[in-house]
Amino acid sequence: MFVVGFDLDMTLVDSRPGIAATYRRLAALTGVEIDAELAVSRLGPPLEHEIARWYPAAEVPAAVARDCALYPGQAVRPSPALPGAAEAFAGVRAAGGRVLVLTAKKG
Repeated sequence: MFVVGFDLDMTLVDSRPGIAATYRRLAALTGVEIDAELAVSRLGPPLEHEIARWYPAAEVPAAVARDCALYPGQAVRPSPALPGAAEAFAGVRAAGGRVLVLTAKKG
């Protein structure tokens, strides 16, 4: 038995549309203007770093928590699988392996 790990974001799914949708919802709920397209152009660093660009320091922890709570409902459907993702899983399984999906997302 062997295991093959795949990173979720930008390996298996294009998470940018879902992350942008989450930022837009967060902005609507908090009244803070967030340029969602600009924010998703900087994916990679921890969420706290991006949120700190839009919220005062004292509000960052609460905004991060709210973003994380919104993410499952806002981001999953708009995040399409990338070409070859399903085939990669099938190939691993056909060879007798197991698939592990990795992400830095919290929660």
